Amino acid sequence: MSESRPDVIQVDIHLEEEVEASHAFLHVTVKGSSLVTGNAALTKAREVASLVSALEGVGVTQKEIRVEHIYAEVSSGLLTKSSSATYTLRVRCNKLDTLADVLGAITSQKTVELQHLEWGYPDDEALRTAWLVTCAQRANERAKQLSEALGVKLLGVHRFGEPETNAQAQMYRGAPGAVGGGYERSKGAKGRSMGAEDLGLAIAHAKKVDVHAVVEYRVSPFS
Repeated sequence: MSESRPDVIQVDIHLEEEVEASHAFLHVTVKGSSLVTGNAALTKAREVASLVSALEGVGVTQKEIRVEHIYAEVSSGLLTKSSSATYTLRVRCNKLDTLADVLGAITSQKTVELQHLEWGYPDDEALRTAWLVTCAQRANERAKQLSEALGVKLLGVHRFGEPETNAQAQMYRGAPGAVGGGYERSKGAKGRSMGAEDLGLAIAHAKKVDVHAVVEYRVSPFS
């Protein structure tokens, strides 16, 4: 025989918090006039090396630039070093206050196209634990009020759970022109480097995180 379930009251707490982006990934393609495989393309493919040099000039190190894909273009049926190629790179920007400069370095290159921008967030377990503590505190207060209203005595916690939440909503903040999931040059910026005057100085991005906690409390028998 299984143990009978005690008298309980259940409290659901939803907490919505905002998390600021801590870094960004810029995915770009580079049209190259020659084929160089692997990470050697960062220094030996002329067009790619030019972009790397421009990025280093605004504080992005070479280790923050990764070659993701290389597509060779073959016209004569033979694949040689002189074959043209399209390089797909991922550039990490660790300091968001320099994002406009990084975008400027990218858009200043004639053979480079920005495909999309991906925001990155800190992975902070201590922060999520603090949110759960807040949920627990609110649940305790609500359970106390409910037990008094129901005329029962609060005996203790029977079960604590953290159900999975749905996809987190994202929210953009900052000056007009802040870059989201994709980017297209405006007519005014076409043909020149994109800088802080196009994006605004205070580029920021945040997402809302839904923290959900369910607590069951043991109570004295309901009359």
